[in-house]
Amino acid sequence: MAYSLLPFAQRRQLHARVAEWHEQRHADNLAPHYPLLAHHWSRADVADRALFYLEKAGEQVVSRHANEEVTRFYSEAIAIDQRFENRLQAERSIRVGRGRLVSARNAQRVRWHRRLGEALTNLGKWDEGRKHFEDALSLVGRPLPARQGLGPLDWECSVRSNARNASAPG
Repeated sequence: MAYSLLPFAQRRQLHARVAEWHEQRHADNLAPHYPLLAHHWSRADVADRALFYLEKAGEQVVSRHANEEVTRFYSEAIAIDQRFENRLQAERSIRVGRGRLVSARNAQRVRWHRRLGEALTNLGKWDEGRKHFEDALSLVGRPLPARQGLGPLDWECSVRSNARNASAPG
């Protein structure tokens, strides 16, 4: 049967089974399989595992300065996080204290936005990159640097520097 003819529920089950198989088969060395696992868990709509592997895959490509891939992995992580935010918080609040939950989630989100901002500016996409730096600063409650007295490039560098130094409260 052709994949495109399968109902979405069945597709999700297949992706979950494939991801589980890869996790078991390559348990001793998952790192080369992070992108593949991220793909299958995201298609299976298993947000926690998809986010885990998207972040791991993103970390790998950041170290190689593969900005297009960095952009892809962290953009997908942010999209999944936004799509499943309520469900993720409900699942995690059962396991973790509420205050630490919010802090951990924000730290992760700050990291994603900061890395995405860096990759986009490295690709010359200044406006898109700046938006993610601003999002990172907003998540930690830090104001944007004042524009007064700064030229456009100086201000961009200030936003980027502040976002790099941002960390979640608590």
